[in-house]
Amino acid sequence: MREHFSDALSVKLILGYRDLLATNNYDPDAEAVSIADVTLRNTSYQKSGELQVSGTTLDKLLDWVGGLYGFRDNGSVPSRLAAQPVIARLEGDPFANFPTIETNTAENSSIAAFLHGEYRLASNWSLAAGARRTQDTRSIEDNAFQDLASIGLSPQSCTISATPGGIPLG
Repeated sequence: MREHFSDALSVKLILGYRDLLATNNYDPDAEAVSIADVTLRNTSYQKSGELQVSGTTLDKLLDWVGGLYGFRDNGSVPSRLAAQPVIARLEGDPFANFPTIETNTAENSSIAAFLHGEYRLASNWSLAAGARRTQDTRSIEDNAFQDLASIGLSPQSCTISATPGGIPLG
């Protein structure tokens, strides 16, 4: 959306949205036996918006643009790793006989403000300058557990907490 208020001032709003839903199965070890088969289900929901105000001043010698920008992406990549019976026998890991489920979520956001100007010194000479301030925030939550329900066992849950200083509690 663009609005011209005069020959010297205009406002533009740019909005965007994109989502991704995908399932990928891959076999990174390329063995006939299911050793490291993984199923990934990706989701991503991205939203962005930019407000631009631009104009010309000083007898059309200075062109400028300024604005605000925001972006947010949230989604997840849960995966399922096939049971590892060969590794379980070799390393004595009793839980490798069960599929591993990993759940996670991620959120990324960015906000920015910007200003740019170009001053015409002569017909073929200009001086340009600009500034931008951006703040990005990223977070991820990742959890992995064994799928005991796949063999009829009732899954148990537990909570692991940390002290305010980040030292795990025993």
